[in-house]
Amino acid sequence: MKGSYRDEKALGMGEVPVEALVGARWPRVSIVVPAFRQVVALSKCLAALARQTYPGTRYEVIVVDNETPFDLTAIARGSLRLRFARECRPGSYAARNRGIVLALGNIIGFTDADCVPADTWIESGVRALLENSGTEVVGGRVTVFPEDATRLTAVELHQLIRAFPQDAFVRSLKFATTANLFTYRRTFERIGGFEAELMSGGDAEWGQRFHAAGGKLLYSELTEVKHPARRTLRQLIRQRRRTMGGRFQRRQGVGHPPHPLDGTDFSYNSPFRRVAQHASHALLSRPRDMLCFGTVELLLYAVAKLEMARLSLGGKPARR
Repeated sequence: MKGSYRDEKALGMGEVPVEALVGARWPRVSIVVPAFRQVVALSKCLAALARQTYPGTRYEVIVVDNETPFDLTAIARGSLRLRFARECRPGSYAARNRGIVLALGNIIGFTDADCVPADTWIESGVRALLENSGTEVVGGRVTVFPEDATRLTAVELHQLIRAFPQDAFVRSLKFATTANLFTYRRTFERIGGFEAELMSGGDAEWGQRFHAAGGKLLYSELTEVKHPARRTLRQLIRQRRRTMGGRFQRRQGVGHPPHPLDGTDFSYNSPFRRVAQHASHALLSRPRDMLCFGTVELLLYAVAKLEMARLSLGGKPARR
């Protein structure tokens, strides 16, 4: 299969001494952060990664520039544990694969350039892996926050209710979003890298491929990153178009066969059921807020249908 994960099996990784991870107090960790035109957000992410409680000599951060029109190295601030690389192939999963190739750690963690990891993020993720026998993948909590909690836009309201249900991803769909994921280097050596052809959903494809091979996933509430809520309809529409592209590609046979998405939590075909499902949410206590939430759901339903039609007629999946 051209461009598939099978072409990237082992990802060209060289020999790296493997520690006895169980019982090792501070395994070496590599954190991979893909970046695409996110200089300001990336600065905040790197500042949070510099504050980690994990020993600084035992982890590195690899930022993979995926066509940013600026010199990202200017924000390095002299950090000895921060490395930069460039991946010219478009797509965050191609960038993550590049980071895996360069990683020196026996444990590899992933977050996004617009995420802000908690100070204990690396320590908690490593602990969750080591203290749960047989677990090879940990998906941590992704907490969505608005720009101003007293003045929520309709989109932010929707995001606070619907965005990044990591526990449901792990429990029901058998994957963890790469906004907050830890795994072993040896897992990539066995399963292969991310499906670089996908512009969206590569984390789901990889996680479900891992699960199908008998791998064990775990959700960790304590392993937290914060993610800003999308604020505008334009941002949300772009995201829905991108995720539809990933779903379309997988239905066309890219990567591992997709997990069924028929449940109300994940299907894009059930806006009214989803409104009913969340009717008791604390943020929807006022009729006005319920109307805003329902309106956004209906809009995204229409966007999904239109995007699927465009792709079926030969359109290319959107990157952003």
